[in-house]
Amino acid sequence: MNTARVSALSFVVCLWLLAGCSSKPSPGRLDGDVFIVTQGAESIKLGLVEVRILPYQETQDSIAKTRALAEPEIANLQPRLNAALKALASATAEQKAANADADEVESTLERSLAKHNILVDLNHAQVVIDRVEADGKVVNSARHAVAEVQKTARLWNSGVLYFASLPPAVSSVKTDADGKFSISLDRKATFALAAIATRTIGDKIENYYWLIAISLNGQQNKRIFLSNDNLATSDSKDSLVHVVE
Repeated sequence: MNTARVSALSFVVCLWLLAGCSSKPSPGRLDGDVFIVTQGAESIKLGLVEVRILPYQETQDSIAKTRALAEPEIANLQPRLNAALKALASATAEQKAANADADEVESTLERSLAKHNILVDLNHAQVVIDRVEADGKVVNSARHAVAEVQKTARLWNSGVLYFASLPPAVSSVKTDADGKFSISLDRKATFALAAIATRTIGDKIENYYWLIAISLNGQQNKRIFLSNDNLATSDSKDSLVHVVE
């Protein structure tokens, strides 16, 4: 084998070795804090929250599929919601008118009793009372119908829907009692970070969702805060989805 061919082969081998080296993961570390700031400006540290690192493109594909499924359903619900709201407005107006008639009957009755003279048409009074009760039932039914449509719409635009179909995690870690976590990441890659937390306040349960793109950008270490500012329920540009609780 002549010298030129040896040199060329050596050059190709070097390129192959360099390519192989460049494709190997270059480990770095992501440190983070998970907490929520209340309306009273109190910082609540969230412990035992699972922080998952997901493949970025597969996560984006999952989000796109879920959104394609949800958006037509939400659009189809809009006419039903409009009709339910219109029915509620009509029922509320009827109830208001009936209550006004009932107030007038009551006022007339009080004046009559004060004069020891019944001037009220008792049959009419009973009709008004029955109407108030009937209109109250109609209003309650209309409110229930509105609430049911809104509940369905929330489900189609909820964090539960998007998080249920996310791809398997590349790695995961749980926060400690102070809401802190640390996890190894490839410094050269971009991932999606997903986390779900819950907090009970009295008889109410609050759910928190985070789904953001994360990259160390070649750095050895990086720190991130998962809080109100980048929740999936916020309008943060860092969140890969925007959902309701």
